Amino acid sequence: MGTQGHMLECELRPSKQHCQSGTTAFIARSVETLQTLGLGGKCLLRLDSGNAAADNFDAFGDHYFIVKRNPRRECPEQMLALARRVGDKQDSREGKNVYTGFFDHFHPGGDQNRPCVPVAFEVIERTIDIDGQKLLVPKLEVNTWWTNLSCRAKTVL
Repeated sequence: MGTQGHMLECELRPSKQHCQSGTTAFIARSVETLQTLGLGGKCLLRLDSGNAAADNFDAFGDHYFIVKRNPRRECPEQMLALARRVGDKQDSREGKNVYTGFFDHFHPGGDQNRPCVPVAFEVIERTIDIDGQKLLVPKLEVNTWWTNLSCRAKTVL
């Protein structure tokens, strides 16, 4: 919190408790505490992929957020094709293509009744491994984050 990096809220939980259990209420309580402090401006809320539930987005209010998302429902090859179309190709080594950018058509929780939230992405295609061995099938890595920041995708990463 603030320019000094102070922590506002911390909640220790039993290891057997699911990370999303009670998280929406925790976020809402934290945002309310921010408002009572009267700091002015918006804060940046950062959450792990275990907290990418659609209900959490309601609790963010008008604050900025970056939420790691798990692209388990998307086909990596389709994500690569999309990244090639709309992303920026980054400089990398031979046999490694890295694309970054934003997708603007995803709904939190897959709920079509919710507004779309931009998704920053990094899609990595490896056709040659780090030791120079050519791969028969490219290895794909897809990383995505929900965010309402208006910046370059590399900044979110």
